[in-house]
Amino acid sequence: METITKVIDEQVQNERKTYDVKTYQYDNSICFSRADFRRNGLKKFEITLKEPVTAGIGIDRSYMPGENGIIIYVDGNLVYDESFEWNYGFGQEHVDKVVEEPVYIEKKIVVEFSSIELAKYFNGIMLNY
Repeated sequence: METITKVIDEQVQNERKTYDVKTYQYDNSICFSRADFRRNGLKKFEITLKEPVTAGIGIDRSYMPGENGIIIYVDGNLVYDESFEWNYGFGQEHVDKVVEEPVYIEKKIVVEFSSIELAKYFNGIMLNY
């Protein structure tokens, strides 16, 4: 039994050594659901943070057939603006890290979609610091 325990412990230690830094990149994250946001019109969502943070930004949303445009502002500054065509006849949920380099967020994040349909399938954001 001691021999088996020793072998298992060695294997566990070896496994831990094989992970790179990206393995733990989401350990320090804050998630905000759609319910945490205030709706501003039909296609825009806003959230005011309780305290400043420097973080990358991920978004939980669905891609819909046709144009999929999204714009993200942090404290009034544009940090993400992308649009692409989704050429499938169905929607598909995705969680994308859209702002890789951490940005300083003092107070407000605004997420704006190019269509009402896309806004319907917005589920929230994740801030990774």
